[in-house]
Amino acid sequence: MLGLNGAMISLYVQALSRSGTLVGTVTNTAVNVLASSALGQLLFGEQVGSTWLAGAVITVVGIACIQRAVVAEDAAKEKVA
Repeated sequence: MLGLNGAMISLYVQALSRSGTLVGTVTNTAVNVLASSALGQLLFGEQVGSTWLAGAVITVVGIACIQRAVVAEDAAKEKVA
């Protein structure tokens, strides 16, 4: 458990340094939720309903929108500079 927490913190810090706080935090939170669900299903046989799956899809689409907006904003800043 400590090893997984250490790996998560390391990856989170790397994401923050590479993509900024907004994208890093949102992506980390979403991956945390999705990984927890997948591990819950695999290790403990937890049931995931259609409502949860719909929420996961909405989360992934939201993350893609945020990341795309940040990349577009960065590209616009580079054109100005």
